[in-house]
Amino acid sequence: MLLSRQLGFKSKDNLIKVDDSYYYLWMCELQEWLREVHHLHLDAWYNFLTFKWKIDGVINLETNENFDFLDNKEYDIYKTALEHGLQRILKLKITKNQKS
Repeated sequence: MLLSRQLGFKSKDNLIKVDDSYYYLWMCELQEWLREVHHLHLDAWYNFLTFKWKIDGVINLETNENFDFLDNKEYDIYKTALEHGLQRILKLKITKNQKS
């Protein structure tokens, strides 16, 4: 959550990690904010061969630039994949801002 605040994200309800359902809603709100404000889309998909979720990377919707996550991690549930993907996006965005 601290990473998202560094980029200026403020939850509509100022949610904190209270329980799983609120935390999931907070992550969905953060994902929407990253798409609308920073034009970054998390590329997540379900692998029907392994029955696991995978995050391939991030797509910049303005430039069509693709940032691949080359670690090939797979996750049992979408919520875990989403959390790790969002963390990677935030770190990528903060690192890119620091270099600019």
